[in-house]
Amino acid sequence: MPTKKTRSNVTAKLTVPLEVKPLLKDIEQKNLLGGASIDFFLKTAGEDGASDDAVRVKLGAEKLRHLATLVKSAAARKTAESNEWLSEKHFAQVQENAENDGQAPTDVENAETTAFDLKAQESQRQANALLGFQATLSQAAEAMSPGAVPFGFHAQGEHHVPSDPGVDLEEVEEAGDINAAEKLLHKAKRNVDRLTKASPTVPETIDPAALASAQAAVANVLERRGSSGNPVRVQLKRAEIPNTPDTAFWLKIRRSSIDLGWDKYDQFITGLLSPGSEPAAKSRIRLPFPDVDPYRFLKAATEVFMMVNCETLPATAKNPSPHAFDQVWTASERLHEPGESFSEADEDLAYAERRLGHSYSALQIEKAWKAYLVQPDPADPTDSSLRVLPYLALIRTKLGDQGLSGPTGGDDSKAILACSGILRNKLTSPCLVELIWSYWHEEAMLVQTMNAISRRFQNIRTPGDRDPLAGIEIDPLRPLNNVLWGYIQDEQHRLTVVRRAYEYDHQYGLSLVGKAVPNVKGADTRTRFLEAFHNLLHLCTIFFKEDDDTTVIADGFPVLNALRDVHLVLTQGAHNQYGDLPWTARQEMLIQQWILARPEMREFIPTRIMVAYPEAWMDRVDAMKGLMGWTDTSVLHFSELGTYGERILLGARYNDWSTVIEPERAANWARFWRPEIQSYVHAYRAATGIDLTERAQAAMPSTLLRQRLAMQQRIAAR
Repeated sequence: MPTKKTRSNVTAKLTVPLEVKPLLKDIEQKNLLGGASIDFFLKTAGEDGASDDAVRVKLGAEKLRHLATLVKSAAARKTAESNEWLSEKHFAQVQENAENDGQAPTDVENAETTAFDLKAQESQRQANALLGFQATLSQAAEAMSPGAVPFGFHAQGEHHVPSDPGVDLEEVEEAGDINAAEKLLHKAKRNVDRLTKASPTVPETIDPAALASAQAAVANVLERRGSSGNPVRVQLKRAEIPNTPDTAFWLKIRRSSIDLGWDKYDQFITGLLSPGSEPAAKSRIRLPFPDVDPYRFLKAATEVFMMVNCETLPATAKNPSPHAFDQVWTASERLHEPGESFSEADEDLAYAERRLGHSYSALQIEKAWKAYLVQPDPADPTDSSLRVLPYLALIRTKLGDQGLSGPTGGDDSKAILACSGILRNKLTSPCLVELIWSYWHEEAMLVQTMNAISRRFQNIRTPGDRDPLAGIEIDPLRPLNNVLWGYIQDEQHRLTVVRRAYEYDHQYGLSLVGKAVPNVKGADTRTRFLEAFHNLLHLCTIFFKEDDDTTVIADGFPVLNALRDVHLVLTQGAHNQYGDLPWTARQEMLIQQWILARPEMREFIPTRIMVAYPEAWMDRVDAMKGLMGWTDTSVLHFSELGTYGERILLGARYNDWSTVIEPERAANWARFWRPEIQSYVHAYRAATGIDLTERAQAAMPSTLLRQRLAMQQRIAAR
């Protein structure tokens, strides 16, 4: 027959003081009492169902001692908290004395120190209350069982069955070393298992409180190991990226692209339109038409902008080119260029650090740049002062029998008339412009938009039953009217779409599709450009995934081989119109962008105001595409293809990849141009529907765009 449980007279009188109860919530939340509340724990302290009343009372006393230990720890934490507030008060007083220099503290400072005092007093009061309750528990335990056996063992004949995990909770809480905590955890779990296995055979010897205490010890160690302990942090670091000398050249390509961008162009033209600037630029170009001064000024200013911002290389060590890169990257000169802030130079250096993981200074970049440039022919005394790109040095070596023509750092016009030798400035100061920028802006319908506005300005009807541009009426009082007049009158001096189409085919093997474009049959076509270029982009996406995986070292050799292929194809097309046509096409399209960006255009072409286009001319082009039923792909994607494609190809064209065998240089090239490459791949998918991350697709972009337009028209006709 089971023994009837009885309440101990001592535990029946125990209650938790109201001011202490909130301070012991932490003990309940950590399950240090086997999941029971403190009130329930006290209530059942003398009700254990042991067969012997004496044993039952002793177990109750051990429970009270256990709770007293936990309360004592809580009181110690409150005392430490009080000491911390007193330390804060002392620090505040020292700081105030130093700041006031012997003067009396202010009311605010007095209030602050008083607040610290009150918080310290409150914490100490709570600690004293906890210590009082702990003393009550200890006295109750002694009154119940003055000679209790050590907590953790129950006597039964000659056998001792462990009823406690044998883990000191305070020791667990103070374990700072993760290995020590693991050992304590293992010990606690082992003893819990022993208690559980002993329960079926001698259930009367298993103290539920002891089992709960063992489980609480396990939970406590787990909690401290996962939060407030010292976790073991395992981190894999990327392999060190070697520094390569061509980093300085890539920075210059990127800066040149930014300086030739729309933002800089718009600022440049706006600055020249300020009072006092116009007469100086008027004399640059003469046009045989009346009343075209505004357009003549715009055309001359655009040419000046190209000359100023198309970054070139130093012509000689003694007489650098007017736009030399060594001037750009000398900190003392770059930071004082008119209109340029410190943030631009600093941003270039920060970009290189983000991409390659090395910290650079302007002086380091300047030294790297000078080390990257080479003397074309060390044996030729006439070339001793020249410093050119390694790729151009190879070309100079091929033409070793030809001398240099033209004055150092001067005009080559007399040398051109002489038709002999190598033009010095063409060798030493190439302009970093790629025709692919013009190709993608032409596919964006930039030129077609200006053509449509020009035709309407001349009262030429758009084919079809209804002219969508019939509402464009630009009155003669607007400055835009005069600019358009000059633009149309100057048409005979601009490149035709046929000229550009043949050059796209010559340099890249790219074609245009449209009514104004004939079937181009070029004498020399780059049939392998798309295959090589898209293969390079595809391999770069694979390299990026491997480079992000810190468990492997990404192999840059496939990227190097792809770069060699692209470099070879690009240099094959660098002949005939290569130098001048890209420059002229860029200049003409910049003028078209500026005209479309005029505020008056919003009155004649309805645009979507709430679309955040980064450049002012873009919404006009997209609006015209909607009016005319052209492709609905945003002009933004085509503009990114042109801008980022130019940077990528310049890095592939002007590096001496044909002589490079170290994959580290190709790997750094991919890392440096990663944002441009990934942005190009995304924009290409948005424009053509082809994802180059899956495979290298060599289909002609114009064909893909025409297919998407046909699908768009079929959907619209439903």
